[in-house]
Formats: sequence, structure tokens, C-alpha cells
Amino acid sequence: MLTFSIPVSLPSGKVLRVPELTNKVYLAIIKFCENKDLEGLNNLFVEYLNIPSNLDIIDRLYLLIFYRSLFISDVIVFTSKEGRELTFNLDLILSKLENLYNYTTYDITENKYTIDIGLPRTLYFDKTLDLCSNMIHNISYNEKSIDFSKLNNEEKEDILLAIPQRALVKIDTYIKSDLQALREVTLIDANKAFNVEQYSIDLLSNDSMLFVCILYSHTLLDYFNTLYGYVTKISADPEFYYNLSPVESKIILNIHNKEVERENNELKKQ
Repeated sequence: MLTFSIPVSLPSGKVLRVPELTNKVYLAIIKFCENKDLEGLNNLFVEYLNIPSNLDIIDRLYLLIFYRSLFISDVIVFTSKEGRELTFNLDLILSKLENLYNYTTYDITENKYTIDIGLPRTLYFDKTLDLCSNMIHNISYNEKSIDFSKLNNEEKEDILLAIPQRALVKIDTYIKSDLQALREVTLIDANKAFNVEQYSIDLLSNDSMLFVCILYSHTLLDYFNTLYGYVTKISADPEFYYNLSPVESKIILNIHNKEVERENNELKKQ
């Protein structure tokens, strides 16, 4: 059965069509966030959004922030010690990522190996792999080409052992020079009035996935309180709630609350 989906334009110029986020899937996301399971959270997004293996880290982070903005909320709310609220729009972070995208790929040739390197094509960095392996896109040897991003960890390790050491040194140099700006990317600027500290991440680490985890975090108690309200106050079937998106849930609750308020005002007049 066809389901609703939307096209998302990414900083690289690529366009990816993704399905709507439902409350049922959102519950699984919340559970991964509650357990700080970054690997599981990453795998869920890759599978559910059908993220292609050749999508780089900036596009991936942009996609998940945009996705949260569209189907949950486009703002983050900070509260000062005095109780004042500061609304921070996620569009500001998306703009920062768009301006950050100015990287190209490079070819390294050693002996009979030609190695195509560039931005990492992952949002979750497996600690069992060397950072260099995340920069490799393709490897050609004797006119045979291998898409490195489609290999499992064991296959990657075997190939890395066969690559000339001088090639790995060049990749390491690429990381320390060309990608140095990715080591500290500021997503949220400081605001002393609201006691908000500057939030920066290292894109060449699991900082990105941790930020996504924070962005989608929502306590299970709040989630089930909302579900309870739908079942008891609106008399809706739980399956109806599970098939809605989080933002649709808020819209329907707001309509219901306004209707209850209108009815109460009418009773007061009578």
C-alpha cells in the first residue's frame, strides 16, 4: 500500500524521498534514545528512511534534523532560571550545515591501488574501525572497483590490511588538513541571558548521532500520557493514534481542547 512521503533537498544537491514519521515508529525512536543506543537509532533511521549507502555525513545529519523539524517540532525551547522561554528554530542549524557543505572527493594512487576518499558516509562511527575507513568511498585495483561503503566491517578490515601504508598516511593527512573544520562545528550559539552554552560537535565522531538522540528524546511517560488522553478523552482507537504523525497528534488535541473550552463557555452562559 502506498504511504505518504515527501522529497527532501539536501546540501549536496541530492533529493531523497522519505516516508512520514508515525507515532508507532516514533515510539521505537524514543526507546533507542532512552537507552542511548546510538547504533540502534542509526540503523532504524537508515532502514526506515531507506538512506542510500553513498549519502555523506552532512547530508545524513541535515536529513534527520529536517525530519524532526517537519514531523515533530521545528523548534527547541530553552528556559531561563527566571522561567522565561527562549524558542530556538532548527532552521538555523540547517542553514549552518548548508553553508558547511563545500567538500570534494580526492583520488589517492599508490602502486596499483586508486582510492577515492571524501566525507564519511555514515552518521554512526563503529569503534571497531579506524577513522580512515570511514573516508574511503571506492577502491580500484587492477581495473576492478569496489564500493567500500557497501562492505561489512570484516571485509573492510581485510582490504585495509592490503592497502599500501603510504596510502593510509595520505588519508590521515587529508583528515588532519582538509577535514579539520569538521572537528568543531557550532550548531547552537551561546545565549548568556538564558544560560544557554554554545553547542558544538565533532562531525568525525559519534557527536552527530548523540545530537540526533538528544533532538528526538521524549520520555516514555509523556508519550503514553498522550496516548492515554487520546483513548480516554477523545475515545480514539490506539491504532488511530499510532498511525498519526506526532505533529498531527498535537493538532487534533488542540482542536479537541478548543472544542471543550467552547462547550464550557456555552454552559457558563446558560
